[in-house]
Amino acid sequence: MPGALGLHILTGLVVYGNKAMVIDPGMACDFNEHVVEMKKQGIELSDITHLLLTHLHQDHIQAIGRYSDGTQIFYQGASSILGTSEYGAKIYNGFIEIPEIRFEIVENAHSQKDIIYIIDSENEGCVAFLGDLVFGLFDFMSKEEQKKLDASASINPQKRLQSAKDFLTNHPEVEGFYLGHYNRKVGRDELEEYLKEW
Repeated sequence: MPGALGLHILTGLVVYGNKAMVIDPGMACDFNEHVVEMKKQGIELSDITHLLLTHLHQDHIQAIGRYSDGTQIFYQGASSILGTSEYGAKIYNGFIEIPEIRFEIVENAHSQKDIIYIIDSENEGCVAFLGDLVFGLFDFMSKEEQKKLDASASINPQKRLQSAKDFLTNHPEVEGFYLGHYNRKVGRDELEEYLKEW
């Protein structure tokens, strides 16, 4: 698991055997930089077999159409936006047969359906990609600014935060967390401390 590419949003890169997966391909304007970063990890664009989506907000899925037609896309729940020519993609309704990758669905919190990916990796231990169930804004935005943004960006801000707290409680095995709009892994203690303040 090479890790995460952080530009406007957090984009994950996960490799298992002959499968190379991108979590949340992100914005089209970041695509070329993501390709450069993948190459540094020894991954070519043609190596990407799957795109895993945490949710369907445009900033997380806009670059889908830049990946080849054969790339399979996983998201629990269909959406017409993924079938448009602008995004050029189909939904892959099954799941990758890799026992080290699990997922959980949270409904009507940040978006209609948010998916958390839990990955048991060789090089980073057990990590979770939380999408925007937790925004990585605590380094550069005041609490009041965060609350304003959250009120406009999430269906149910309180449920979003409670879902993140519940996930921490229910998954003590997860050691590191990749947050939405953040470019580094966060430890359990740091995330618990942040969530306590809300």
